[in-house]
Amino acid sequence: MGAWQSAPLAVTALVLGVPLGVALGRWGFSVFAQSLAMVDDATISAQAVGGLVVAVCAAIAIGTLVAIAVARNTRLAALLREE
Repeated sequence: MGAWQSAPLAVTALVLGVPLGVALGRWGFSVFAQSLAMVDDATISAQAVGGLVVAVCAAIAIGTLVAIAVARNTRLAALLREE
């Protein structure tokens, strides 16, 4: 298993997940603040979004490394012979 196999997941998470998560978070905060009759001006800084992108990349890299380690320790021939 190569590290390139996690690239589609990383691209999908960064292109769809991060903007969708930010939008849903802002909407959820707005609804919550309005229910308390408070100001609902939700903002997010570019640094926070950048940190989120770095965190997503780190999580995918760690997951890929774990998957590679598990795949290297699996004896494929014995696994295929089992019923």
